[in-house]
This record gives sequence, C-alpha cells and structure tokens, in this order.
Amino acid sequence: MKSIILVAVLLWASIATAHAKQCYEAQATVKQAAPANMCTQTEKGYANTGKGVLTHDGCTSAKSQAATKLRARLQESCRAYVQTYDKCSVIDVTSCS
Repeated sequence: MKSIILVAVLLWASIATAHAKQCYEAQATVKQAAPANMCTQTEKGYANTGKGVLTHDGCTSAKSQAATKLRARLQESCRAYVQTYDKCSVIDVTSCS
C-alpha cells in the first residue's frame, strides 16, 4: 500500500513539474526613508510582487505590476515612495501572468 501511495505522489509531482514554466518575479516596497508625514510606519512595511515572462520586457512588466499593486494599497501621499529592485528573480510557476 505504501508503494502505491509513493508512486502516486511521484507521478503527481512529475506531472505538476512538467507544466511549470520559468518566469520573472519582481518586488516593490515602500522606501524606509520616506517621510513620516507622507507614509505611515505600517505602509513602510508593505510589499507586493509581480510576475512576467522570462525576457527583459517581462522583468520590466513584473516590476510595473508589483508597483501598481502596491500603490493601490497606499494613501496617495505615500505612492511616490514606492521602489522596485534592479533585479528580477527567476521562479517556477504554472503561469507567468
């Protein structure tokens, strides 16, 4: 019985891996140096991610998506202090969108 369960798990894992694709992931955060009258301490702890295809434009798109999602969570005065990082990370997911 244990053998059957192990085979089933391995088969499921190989099928799941077969459908995975590599994509870029970018992260946006609020600058810690943002003035206290513009961003609350709570907002300075916020972060969001975005995904894009594995190209330069995909990384740029992932950064834009992450920043846009983060700005939607912030008060207007804090939106100018959103930053993204220079590099995107490569991730394995089922979809890059």
